[in-house]
Amino acid sequence: GLLAGLPQVHFYGSEDAIIPPRMSGHFQTLAHFSNFRRIEIATNHWRGWPEMWPELLRKYLIPQRESALRAG
Repeated sequence: GLLAGLPQVHFYGSEDAIIPPRMSGHFQTLAHFSNFRRIEIATNHWRGWPEMWPELLRKYLIPQRESALRAG
């Protein structure tokens, strides 16, 4: 379907005990996305995410969005 081609970026905390890294990895094996990227962040489920979002957006999501807009 349409979602399979939708670019995906999933951030996960390497120290997350609530949604452990293996769980997000398992999701990647189940999902049939053609453009799926997992990014490991050295944190847990709660620590530091609000402060990190501006940098994560700048580094990963904005370039992906700009690339998608140029492509189509």
